[in-house]
Formats: sequence, C-alpha cells, structure tokens
Amino acid sequence: MAFKKESSDDRSALAVGYAWSVRIMTLALEVGLLTFGGYWLDGKLNTRPVFVLAGSLLGLSVFFVHLIGIARHPHE
Repeated sequence: MAFKKESSDDRSALAVGYAWSVRIMTLALEVGLLTFGGYWLDGKLNTRPVFVLAGSLLGLSVFFVHLIGIARHPHE
C-alpha cells in the first residue's frame, strides 16, 4: 500500500514522516519525563511510590489529551 498525500499538503513524504516522528516522540516524552520527575521527587522526599504514581497519572492524562488533539487534527 503506497502512501497517498493529501491534496492540500505539498510537503514531501520524508517531511510528513519526520513530522509524525516528532509527534510520537513528544507523546513518549510527556509520559516518561513526568514519571521520571515523580521518581526523582520520591527519592528526594523519601515518599515512594507517591510521586511516581502521581507523575505517571499526570503524564498519561497529558498523553491522552495530546493524542486526542492529534486525532482530531492530524494534518496540522
């Protein structure tokens, strides 16, 4: 199955692929950084696993809000 570009999108297939890879990496970093931040804060305050769970839940919430935004407007 070949990649079919939208008629309003004049970018090359490589540019479109790069834009999608940036979106996917951003989604992964949203979850990963917030979870790591919770882990780091738990280490500093000796409160395991309170902030790891809070960071993970916050990261997943941000992830899903961002994912829904991408799904609603995939060509922006």
